[in-house]
Amino acid sequence: LPMFENTGKNTRDIIACDNEEHVQIGEIDVELLRVDHDAYGACGLLIKTPDLFIAYTGDLRLHGFDREDSIKFAKEAKGADVLIIEGVSISFPEDEEDKDELSIHSEQDLLNEIVKVVEENEGKQVTFNAYPANVKRLAEINKQSPRKVVYESSFAHILKECVDMDVAYYQNNGKDYGLNKDLEIPYEELVKDSGNYLWQVVDKYENLQGGGVYIHSNAVPLGEFDPAYAPFIKILEESNIEFHRLACSGHATPEDLDRIVDLVETDLLIPIHSRRPELLENPHGNRYLPTRGKTI
Repeated sequence: LPMFENTGKNTRDIIACDNEEHVQIGEIDVELLRVDHDAYGACGLLIKTPDLFIAYTGDLRLHGFDREDSIKFAKEAKGADVLIIEGVSISFPEDEEDKDELSIHSEQDLLNEIVKVVEENEGKQVTFNAYPANVKRLAEINKQSPRKVVYESSFAHILKECVDMDVAYYQNNGKDYGLNKDLEIPYEELVKDSGNYLWQVVDKYENLQGGGVYIHSNAVPLGEFDPAYAPFIKILEESNIEFHRLACSGHATPEDLDRIVDLVETDLLIPIHSRRPELLENPHGNRYLPTRGKTI
C-alpha cells in the first residue's frame, strides 16, 4: 500500500486501537466500534466530517456470539448521511448457495452440530479445524464440547492473547509461545486417542487413525478453489476418515442486511463488497451503486 511518508520501508507501523476509540485526522473524527464477524476484532467506522456523517460497517453479521455489538453499531450510526455496507450474502443466486450452511443459521447452531458429531462417535478419534481469526468459535468449542478439547499450540496462543483463555494444547511447530506447560498434551497421545479428546489438526493428516472423524469448520484449505483442498480430501478418504464440513458465514444474511439498513435509516446507501449490490434497497432514501475503478 502507498504510504503517507516514504520511510524507506515497505511496511507501515500498526497502531492498535481499543473498542470505541476515536482517531482524529485533521477535522475528521473516526470512531471504531466492534461488530460481530468471524474475525475477532472486526469493527465498523463512524466517520464525522465537517460536512457529513458517514457510517461504514466493514464485514459484520447478526448471527454470531457478539451480535449485540453489530446492533449497537447500527444504533450508533442511526441517521448517518451515508451508510457504506457490505453485501457478501447477496452476491450469489440461490442455486449457488453453500448447501452445507443452509441448516446452520447461527454460531450456536454450528456448535450444536459439532457437539452432535462428537456425541455420535463414541470410541472414535474425532478431530477438527477452524479459522484462526474466529476466536469466539474456538473458545466456545472449548466450553461446549463433551470431550476435552486440545488445540494446536499457535491457536492456544491466540486464545490466551485475545480472550485470556488457558486451554490444553499440543506442540506442533517447535515454537515456544510461553504457554502453561501443565496443559500440554503429547502429540503421540493424541494420535493414538480414540475417545478422550476432540483435538485440532492443522496438518499431517496422514498421521490420523483410520476410521475416525474429522470436522472441517471454515478452516484451511477453504474450498475447492484452493489447490490444496483436493489432496487434503484424498488423504482423509484413503484413511477412511469421515468428513464433516460444518460452516457458518461471517457475513450478515440478506434479511439482516435489510434490518441493519432499517436501523440506520440513512439518506444515502452505498452497498459494497458484493457481486450483486443492486439487490440491497434503501427504503429511507437514495442509493448509489459503485462502479469498479471509479472514485466516489
